[in-house]
Amino acid sequence: MTSSSSATAAMRPRRLALAIAVLLAASLAAASMALWQSAKADALQIGTWYNLESRHSGLVMGIRAASTSSGAELVQWPSNGSHDQQFRFVDAGGGYYKIQVRHSNQVLDVDGGSTADGAKIQQWGDAGTTNQQWKVTESGGYATIVNRASGKALDVWEWSTAAGGRISQYASTGGANQQWKLVPVGATGLPPGVDVLDGFGEGTTGGQGGTTVTVTNQADLERYAAASGAYVIKVAATINMSPKGREIPVASNKTIIGVDESGQIVGGGFFLGDATSNVILRNLTIRDTKMPDDDPDDKVYDYDGIQMDGADRVWIDHNRIYNMNDGLIDSRKDTTNLTVSWNHLGPNNKSFGIGWTENVGA
Repeated sequence: MTSSSSATAAMRPRRLALAIAVLLAASLAAASMALWQSAKADALQIGTWYNLESRHSGLVMGIRAASTSSGAELVQWPSNGSHDQQFRFVDAGGGYYKIQVRHSNQVLDVDGGSTADGAKIQQWGDAGTTNQQWKVTESGGYATIVNRASGKALDVWEWSTAAGGRISQYASTGGANQQWKLVPVGATGLPPGVDVLDGFGEGTTGGQGGTTVTVTNQADLERYAAASGAYVIKVAATINMSPKGREIPVASNKTIIGVDESGQIVGGGFFLGDATSNVILRNLTIRDTKMPDDDPDDKVYDYDGIQMDGADRVWIDHNRIYNMNDGLIDSRKDTTNLTVSWNHLGPNNKSFGIGWTENVGA
């Protein structure tokens, strides 16, 4: 028979071991929680610009046609470095964020404060309302983004994998079409390598070293584009072309570049002939020469976005070209040393034409 004092002495090591085990478990749990919280904080940084990439489609969120208008719809599109595809999280308090669009400075908004599945997600001026506030929950390298007013998650509608597929809200399901990877775009707002000229057009310098001018009308754009010598021509306005379908002739040693989102050529395009060499066309929106009476073949009106007939050393980069009556980009008649990179092409019947003559070297 064991005495009471002997039993108490025997129990002490067991109690001590149990206490140590409890403390160790608690310490490990606290460390795990601290590590989890640290990882979460590192994943979402206030003020950092992100591409928001769908786990389901591999496409990223963007504003349809890079519009800066209130009410423009949120869609998915291949990543191309444009600012309408870049978003940052702004603290709205209470664990919620506003999601700001870089190119327009507007925020993501559930249209009309709707609580319905499938409601339109759009950009809108910051009103401070709960339909513009979002909770971000991260797990396994992906985030679910839920609206404060509706309690519903950003969702690739009907599991689309198509460019231009719309982003809606839907009751949270945990599906891959509601999971988003936060991909930082860096201080420049560009993915690695996106701003580098390589390929056949490598060595093209455009108007580098020449005179820099800013244009806001067709007359000045045409004058400087056709001038002799090197020019960097900044397009800082929407220019409505007259007559419709006019393709501005571009001479050698020119850079024509849009200023932010404002450089738009509406109802016309550019022409580079066989005497033209060393041209850069960047960051422009070229659109809307479509002629309804010429559907479906678009053969009557030869209205291209950018037409090259024998040009040499050309870089076409970061442009948005759509709704043209003929080709968006036509590289014809032995055009050589051409790089086309990071452009939005379409919707259109003919996107990129290469060739056209029997002795094609384009």
